[in-house]
Amino acid sequence: MTGTSEAEASACPMSGIDRIKQVQLALMEGTGRDRRGQHPKHHGCVVAHFEVLADIPDEYKVGLLATPATYTAYIRLSNGAQIDDTKPDVHGMAIKLTGVPGQKVLETEATATTHDFILADRPVFFIRNTEEYVRFIEDFAQSAAQGKRPLKFINWLKEHHPEDVPILLEFSQQFQDSPLTAQYWSQVPYAFGAGGTTVCRYSAVPQEGNIIAPIPAAERDAEYLRRALADHLTVAKQPAKFDFTVQLHADATPDVIDSPTVAWDTPAVRVAEITIPPQKFDSAEQMRFCENLSYTPWHALPDHRPVGQINDVRKVVYTASSCLRHAVNQAPREEPTGSEHYGFDTRLE
Repeated sequence: MTGTSEAEASACPMSGIDRIKQVQLALMEGTGRDRRGQHPKHHGCVVAHFEVLADIPDEYKVGLLATPATYTAYIRLSNGAQIDDTKPDVHGMAIKLTGVPGQKVLETEATATTHDFILADRPVFFIRNTEEYVRFIEDFAQSAAQGKRPLKFINWLKEHHPEDVPILLEFSQQFQDSPLTAQYWSQVPYAFGAGGTTVCRYSAVPQEGNIIAPIPAAERDAEYLRRALADHLTVAKQPAKFDFTVQLHADATPDVIDSPTVAWDTPAVRVAEITIPPQKFDSAEQMRFCENLSYTPWHALPDHRPVGQINDVRKVVYTASSCLRHAVNQAPREEPTGSEHYGFDTRLE
């Protein structure tokens, strides 16, 4: 068997998603193959309870939300890129429910009993589709190494979607008093019901009382967000709660689905409540457990299937990043059951 010729290779060009995966894995070579390609720094993973409420409107009783239930969840709170918490960034809340019955849409883990929600503290995403993502990631790979903005992509965006330029520039500019006081959004859409044209976006909205007192600005250091978590959950022994909401968009067209930079004006309805009980979460064992968890929006029931090109990109890139990281760390890729807890102590007696 002979190797592939240049002519044959050019006849089978690399897909956009494959190109994004290639660049993302190359970036991991520079920043650390043992760390996540997205949101590498976590402040901790906390054990929580995700309660699907009984008194929600009938049109929202779909899939996971069809029946009142309470699930054990592992919630990872993270920075998007920064190691230093005092620098502006986008921040993440990744929620992994356990004990969720039913086949999932991720083919390689279809029998897993987990269901994930991937959220960040900006209401919309900054890229619309695969073509834009390729342009961005290739420019970012070169400009970030020089400490510069992706100016080539920004100039392209000014010409084609000027309304998206401020969304890109403001995307990673958040400061938090605590990971427990920020609102988080799914940004990109998901199916809401099998076979229909209704899609949704999710959000986690903090309730009052999720912080005793902010850490004074003069006392904030590179690790202050983890300290803020511990101050509330461990030292003050106080719970934190979020309302989990769903925002519907009926009769969604491909253009709506592949415009995650555009906010919707439909109401967000409370369908579940997240309770993070007082706990100790930052032992070495717990931090290893947190690092070895893999989150993807494709850990999902068919009624909540990820839709749109950005979610298609995430399916490939997140899996490739997870596989590389676990191989380097010699850690098995296993979905949790909810009974592990790895020393999580929610009693604090």
